[in-house]
Amino acid sequence: MKPRSTGTANGCEWTSGTSPLLTIRGLCKSYGTNRVLDGVSLTVRPGRIVGLIGENGAGKSTLVKCILGLVPHDGGTIDRRATVAAIHQELSLAGGLSVTANLFLGRERRTRLGTLDHRTMQREAAAIFARLGVEIDPRAEVESLSVAQMQWVAIARALSAEARLLILDEPTALLNRDESTKLFTVLRALRGRGHAMLFISHKLDEVAALCDELIVLRDGVVVSSGTERLEPEEMARRMVGRELEALYPPRAVPQAGTVLRLEGAFGGSFELHVGEILGVAGLAGQGQADLGETLAGFRPLRSGGLTVQGRPVRFRSPRMARAAGIGYLAADRLRDGIWRDFTVAEHVGLGDLPRYTRRGHVQHAAIRSATERFIDTFQIRCRGPAALVGELSGGNQQKVSMAKVLGAEPQVVVFNEPTQGVDVGARQEIYSFIARLAARGVAVLLVSSDMQELIGLCRRVLVMRAGRIAGCVEEDPITEESLIYLATGVHGT
Repeated sequence: MKPRSTGTANGCEWTSGTSPLLTIRGLCKSYGTNRVLDGVSLTVRPGRIVGLIGENGAGKSTLVKCILGLVPHDGGTIDRRATVAAIHQELSLAGGLSVTANLFLGRERRTRLGTLDHRTMQREAAAIFARLGVEIDPRAEVESLSVAQMQWVAIARALSAEARLLILDEPTALLNRDESTKLFTVLRALRGRGHAMLFISHKLDEVAALCDELIVLRDGVVVSSGTERLEPEEMARRMVGRELEALYPPRAVPQAGTVLRLEGAFGGSFELHVGEILGVAGLAGQGQADLGETLAGFRPLRSGGLTVQGRPVRFRSPRMARAAGIGYLAADRLRDGIWRDFTVAEHVGLGDLPRYTRRGHVQHAAIRSATERFIDTFQIRCRGPAALVGELSGGNQQKVSMAKVLGAEPQVVVFNEPTQGVDVGARQEIYSFIARLAARGVAVLLVSSDMQELIGLCRRVLVMRAGRIAGCVEEDPITEESLIYLATGVHGT
């Protein structure tokens, strides 16, 4: 977004030195009677990376929308002295267009005859990628790129628009460790050139490692700000306003009995026991998601056999898997898990519609009663069963996704990245609920890119490499080194 004009070329004043690029004073915003931002003040200067953290629902997204001018604020002031660009977790790129077309969409370079100057745009795009130190063909279609490459395209688009203040919202949520490290190298280089960044993340270790300053939001109020170096544990305490108990509950103890057996598939075999939380690890794109989706009926089983509750099965659809007692929580809740314009109650009802249908009529009272129980069980922060899911924070949307899946009372649940983009408080609640599920005898397959999450919850972890099961780690305790070894096939030094 363009800055408030104060003179000089292109309608913006390019500040120098330490003059703030963004100054917010006493910002307030309400939706009806709900005060979302209450007197927020902050300053972002050139060459600084400012971390912005808070629980889901703390007001971070609303603050960003106010900064970008997407929603009006009720009180206070926003003084922008530079072009601002936001790079969201859900990247808003045009998949059918080339990289260059995305960079200059709406700002196309033209020849003196008025035609598109493709050569100049491709040359400028290549120069920006060279500055970033990444190799991307400006002529490639965006939909052919990896998630990490799309991230570079989004950053390059911001730089092509001469943005000096970047707002990065969960930029590493879908990146693996190496990709995240590369991103941080680029961000530090941009900082050295005078760019400023507002870095929003639930990964508190990354915030601690990257940011020069920190702002903590809680219930729309800035409760902490400054340059003090905080450990992730202290950040979490300030976010939630209380002492957090241990992040991970005691690890589930599997019970006697096998619920699911996969034989001769994905290069191996395994069993999933009653009340077990079995982890699935691996580097990005090594087949972990494919394994989970196959068990849940989204992909065909191409070889081997699958047995559920002692019965051989061959799923042709997710509906068949659900009928066999397998639930699935998708990694991308916005694409596969929720419908933003549906209510919480509608999600619960659609999660197991036959349960709430009698003689062709939907039992709305039963759905409402079940929804109220789920709201209480999952501690979903909303105004009730009639609340639109699109109005909820990311963590509460994830809880609604879980309620939708678990309403059918499955005996096996495949969780695919259940805490992706979720704050530490909601993460703790989700871990606790998964452990309670296992204690009730539900078998859990936990697919996660967070190795600490797998170590904290699982007694056994399958490791995928190149689409095959490379092995199973059953150490006590499981170590990150043992998982990395199987994931890469290379011994550490």
